[in-house]
This record gives sequence, structure tokens and C-alpha cells, in this order.
Amino acid sequence: MLEAGRGPIRGSLRLPGDKSISHRAFLLNALGRGRGRVVGSNDGRDLQSTRQVLEGLGVVIRREGDAWLVHGRAGRLRPATDLLDCGNSGTTLRLAAGLAAAQPFTSTFTGDESLQRRPMERITAPLRRMGAQVDGPDGGRTAPLMITGGQLESRRFELEVASAQVKSGLLLAAAAAGVSVEIVEPHPSRDHTERMLQAMGAAIEFGAGWVRLERGGELSCVDVEVPGDPSAGALLAALVCAVPTSRLELREMSLNPGRTVFLDVLQRMGAKVERGNRRTSAGEERGDVMIVAPDALEPFTVEAAEVPSLIDEIPALATVAALARGTSRLHEVGELRFKESDRLEGIVHLLDEFGVQANVHGNDLVVEGRGGELRVPRRLRPPTDHRMVMAAAVLGTAALRRGGGASLVLESAGEAAVSFPAFFESLEMVSGGQ
Repeated sequence: MLEAGRGPIRGSLRLPGDKSISHRAFLLNALGRGRGRVVGSNDGRDLQSTRQVLEGLGVVIRREGDAWLVHGRAGRLRPATDLLDCGNSGTTLRLAAGLAAAQPFTSTFTGDESLQRRPMERITAPLRRMGAQVDGPDGGRTAPLMITGGQLESRRFELEVASAQVKSGLLLAAAAAGVSVEIVEPHPSRDHTERMLQAMGAAIEFGAGWVRLERGGELSCVDVEVPGDPSAGALLAALVCAVPTSRLELREMSLNPGRTVFLDVLQRMGAKVERGNRRTSAGEERGDVMIVAPDALEPFTVEAAEVPSLIDEIPALATVAALARGTSRLHEVGELRFKESDRLEGIVHLLDEFGVQANVHGNDLVVEGRGGELRVPRRLRPPTDHRMVMAAAVLGTAALRRGGGASLVLESAGEAAVSFPAFFESLEMVSGGQ
């Protein structure tokens, strides 16, 4: 149950470890020589899936105090004795598929009902071009996927849709097989894999929208201190911006330029954003971010070129758009249809629950913000999708705080544990002004 609070929001907290970097810290260290120490990893269910899949492929992973120790296998994994269950994690499946494509045996990946509906052809088609054999439902377009690796060939790919997951799966396949790969995207996407490969000693070059990995360059396991997750921070930042004169410090958050575009959007809406205490670990910059809410939120536009860098933050930004007064436009966000749920449809339904009109025109989302004039439902039933559940909680809390009622019931709250197990505790701490 969500309850109303009073007064401006004040807070300072450490976010959960970045999910994207956490996945890569385990998967890439499995490729290296030696042992990598991962501190501050995300502890959500998706990361449990990644660790279990790697252990099924012979990677030794041990907990030691506040760290995970990953013993690298120099790119040579062991055949699994059972199905490799990726749970709800598309990142696990797409990246691990790349690893499996370079192994001289067959691996079978499955997942929950939601994951089995998600499209996989974007990763299976290029892996086939490299030389792997892929079988599965509808010609390998959905899981379960049976991937038989082999002698992969160097390739150049021009992706039709920018995707950090597809790009990373191909980089992992090439690195494990010892071949070269060049990838060009229509827009820049997250570059966590490139940065970590570089820190491990790979012969890699990359820039905005392109990456080239050369054959050779022995990979050594690296210690990774995982920064706080900006996607989690975007949710709490959205709540702060909804309440005038509020301020929130997010400590030790990732400051990777490809992950902080949502801060630029909040600044366009009138929020004040300050960054400080910067430092770098394994190629990834981190620091503290202070967010101060504006007196009134301005509507905003998200351009197509920005979307790959903030696709996971769109549900949070949609909640802020609902609280602005005027029309906000988010261009080319059709990729939201292929997440854990159809998030485009979910956003439209969620905003409608609060009396906010949102429409989808092709791949564009248009939100007619109502300022503080929100209707508060007695019960919210978001999809069983962690980001949609958390976005619903943020919008519900903001509406209650603006005087729309005393409480409301939120169903499927447990889904937040997929990426942010302590979400509701953090929400309560922040909304309580502590």
C-alpha cells in the first residue's frame, strides 16, 4: 500500500548496483584468465539468473564477504548438463548466447513465459552469420534456443536497430572465438561491454555508434566496483521532480555518458542537476548527483537518437511527463513493445488510471501532462514487469503527495526485486523526507 507524505522531499541514498555493468562483470570475467572480484553487484533476480547460467557452463563463482569472485575460463566453457534457465532476463540470454556460439558443443537456453515471448532473431541471425547453429521455436526467433557453437568467422554488421544487448552478444562471441568483429549502429547505445573489454586488455576501438574488436589481445580478469544504477535513480529522481523545492542526492551513481541522458531531460524540464565526487573503476566513471526540483515542470521532447541511451528510463520519464503541464513527445520508442511487457501499452494504461491522456502514434509516445491535477485510483494493477511496477509506485506516491488521497493499493509489488530489491524501502525513506 502506498501512503501520502507531506512537505518537500529530502534524501541521500546509495542506489543498487548497476544491472547492466553487473551482468557484464560476471559474463566478461568468465572469458578472462585469472580471477575477477566484483563488488557492489546488483542483487536482483536477473543477476541470479546470469550467475546460475555461468555456473551451469562451468564457471566457478564464489561469494566472499561483500564481493563475488569469478574464476575465468579463458573463453573455454563446459557443456551444461541441463537447460540453462535465464529467468526473466533478456540480457542474460542475449549475451550468454554470444558466449555459447563460440563453444564446441550445444547449449539450450530457456526462460520464463515472458522471456519466451520476446524476440531473439536480432541476436540469433548475426550469430548464424558468424558460423553458429541456432535452433528453436519459429526458426530460432524465440526461446528456448539451442545454440551449437563452432569455428566462428570474422564479420562486419550494420544493425538496423541500436541495441547494446545485441552488440554485446556479438562482441562476446568474437572475443571467445578469437576472431574480429565490427559493428555499426544507427544511434549510439550503451558501451559498458566495450569499456570493460578494453580494461581487460582487448584490442578494441569504439566511438559513438561503432565498435571494432580485433583478433588477439589476451583477456585478463578485472576487479569491478559496480556503480549505482542510473535506471533506478531515474525513478526516484522522477518522484523528487514531482514535488516542488525537493532535493535528492544519489551517491556513487554511474556517470557513463550513455546512461545519464535522463538527467539532461530533467534539466530541460527545469530541474537543477549537479555532479561531483567523480572517480573511475574498470573504465566506468561514477560520482554523486544532486537533483533539485523546479517550481513547475516543463514538457519535454526526447529525440530518436537519445532513445537507445535511456530506453529503461522511459517509464520514469513518462511519470514526470504526466506531472508537467503541456505536451511531451518521446520519439521512436517502439522498442518498449519488446521488453518484459509491452511497456508502451502499459504506460498509456497507467497514465489513464490517473486521468492523463497518452497516445501512441506509430513508434512515438505523446503525453498530455496535467500538472498536479491527477486522479488517484484506489488500486493499481500494472503488468508483472519490474520497471512498470516501480513507475506505477512513483506516480502513485507523487499523486498522493500532491493531495490526491490518503493511500492506494499497488499489486505485483514483488516484481521490483528483479532489479531493485530495496525499492520500496528506498521509496519510503525518500518520500518520508529522511
